[in-house]
Amino acid sequence: MLEYSNAVGALSIKKIPFFPLVQPVRFGTDPEDAIEEMEVIFEGRATLEEYQSSIKFEPLHQCHETHFNHFPALLNEDGSPWILGNLYLMSLATSYPQPHHNTLYKTAQALKDHAKVLEENGIGVFDFPSRQAKRATYAYRNHWKRIVDEEPDKEDGANEKIIKVIGFYRWAESNRFFTPERPMWIETKCSMPLTDGRGRTFIKEYVKTDLTVKSSGVRSPKKLKPYGDIAQAAIIQALKEIDNTEMNLVFILSLTTAARKQTVLTLKKSAFDSFNGQAEFKLRVGKRGAADTKKQKSFDIFIPGWLAQDIVTYLKSKRYADRLALSSAGQDKDYVFLSKIGRPYYARKDDSMLDQYNAIPVGKAIDAFIRQQLTPHLKSMGHELHIRFHNLRATYANNFVRGNLDLVNSGQMTMAKLIYEVMEKLGQSSYEQAEKYIGKIQMDELSYIAQSRIESRLEHVLAGGDVGEE
Repeated sequence: MLEYSNAVGALSIKKIPFFPLVQPVRFGTDPEDAIEEMEVIFEGRATLEEYQSSIKFEPLHQCHETHFNHFPALLNEDGSPWILGNLYLMSLATSYPQPHHNTLYKTAQALKDHAKVLEENGIGVFDFPSRQAKRATYAYRNHWKRIVDEEPDKEDGANEKIIKVIGFYRWAESNRFFTPERPMWIETKCSMPLTDGRGRTFIKEYVKTDLTVKSSGVRSPKKLKPYGDIAQAAIIQALKEIDNTEMNLVFILSLTTAARKQTVLTLKKSAFDSFNGQAEFKLRVGKRGAADTKKQKSFDIFIPGWLAQDIVTYLKSKRYADRLALSSAGQDKDYVFLSKIGRPYYARKDDSMLDQYNAIPVGKAIDAFIRQQLTPHLKSMGHELHIRFHNLRATYANNFVRGNLDLVNSGQMTMAKLIYEVMEKLGQSSYEQAEKYIGKIQMDELSYIAQSRIESRLEHVLAGGDVGEE
């Protein structure tokens, strides 16, 4: 009987650039019976060689896609595939909508980590004895609980891995690969109030397990990190002096539209064909739009007319033409931003060349530019700034809110309207998150006013004024 349940030795991950989604079908049988036909191997009724001699491969009939790019295959220590882990990953790859390749890779990493922890503790993937600490799921949970108690900031990452492992066990049980002898976890039904984009509250129900880890220590606060006026001016000045046309446009686009790195770098050249001098150039991004977005959510971005004109001018330049000429045969030519070798900085999800890349471009060249050029240049100017591209998005939101708080305070704009505007500009779905963001900025404003008054008072006293004087 073929051994498929437990990983053997230390797992590794091998990405397969082009992974066709096909199924084996024995000659003379219905393709819909393929799963039942494969059970002859798992049950030991036929050897793999006997089975392979009588099959052909056909596309998966229940799958919406014909292939998956950069499939993260899990390999045993001897290089053979861990069958059960790969079957689970394949079930995710064939789901609709098809997950992003990085999402599937993170799932593979979680399974790899899970197998490593179990091996170190001498526990099998499907061991569920009476002692809870020796059960595969609880052993993994306890492993992360020890880490999170020492390093509270790892709580989110730990729970993300645990959730992915839970998904694997749910799948394995529902597909009858095993039946646990004891409970894998204990579930609790929970509910929480949420607010939609119109400010209406509704109740969301969800299931929580006792595998979730929570730190007993204090986590570092998650701080919004927008750049202030002086920092913004320094960044713009540094970009101007470095004089990299593509980086100038990329950074200014994010700073003026709040677009994420993925959206800025996947902008389509053809989207600017309709620009005819508008003061504000509106582009629809997301699914079937002018650029990719997080989870392909559709919304509008608004590019200042002067910046859209700069982009149009750039697209007609020799610099851009030279980069486009270096693009590979068959490569998508509809990118605004290309590297010096003619490749996109960030590949779109529908890029026809995805299976040709050794590593799919995901904007790492921007990080390299920040590390190698922008940060050193800012230091030479006397600015010790931690530059992170995503902070430009926070900076835009910060500028937008501060620019409109006076309207709210004077009654010309309602707070609900400002929250909705922030959601629209940032492409957010969470009314609550936008509300928290604005609240944080308001608190900062009050702190700034209070500090200014204290400093003014101290300056007055130090200058010889009476403490009681106004």
